[in-house]
Amino acid sequence: MNLELRAASLIAAFGLSAAACSSSSTAATTLPHPTVIEVAPADFLGALECKEGGMRRYVATLTDVSPGPGDAPLNFTLPSSALQIDSSDATSESIRYEPVPCSDSVEFGLVVTGHYYWAKIDGYDRDDLEMLEPGLPIVVDAKTRARVLPRWTTTCSKADSSTDMSDAGAKLVGVRAELDLTQPVTGCLPWSESTP
Repeated sequence: MNLELRAASLIAAFGLSAAACSSSSTAATTLPHPTVIEVAPADFLGALECKEGGMRRYVATLTDVSPGPGDAPLNFTLPSSALQIDSSDATSESIRYEPVPCSDSVEFGLVVTGHYYWAKIDGYDRDDLEMLEPGLPIVVDAKTRARVLPRWTTTCSKADSSTDMSDAGAKLVGVRAELDLTQPVTGCLPWSESTP
């Protein structure tokens, strides 16, 4: 089974650096670092543990909250993160998508330099899950296909815990995408937990 971390079908997962080799064995050209927003467990787990009985998987969704016309936030939501699973055997080939393991980070590459983003993170306490469709933050049971709601939710890079993001007058802040840099999503609110 070939595992490849993807932030849905439209989000590129980038490494920290890349090199393009020239025809000479002594010269190499370093490609520019991509502009990305990173969602990392070290920045959002807090008191939750990534282990059996704790968080096992998560889905991250970025929203562009940069000022738009009339200074209202754009509120443009990017496709949610997912782990692409390529499985093939002698009889069939298939691709499916799962929530990301809680030990892995996700880097969103289709961000606009100078724009501001906040992240919604949905945490799950089980591994037997799949995404309903790549890019959507909807998770289902891998066998029954019944919808599974997150056990924990939080948002990161918001103003503060008193800010209601649904309030039209709320001041939105976020992490700013910077050219050729990886910007981490931080400033997560306390987890909201549903009944297990």
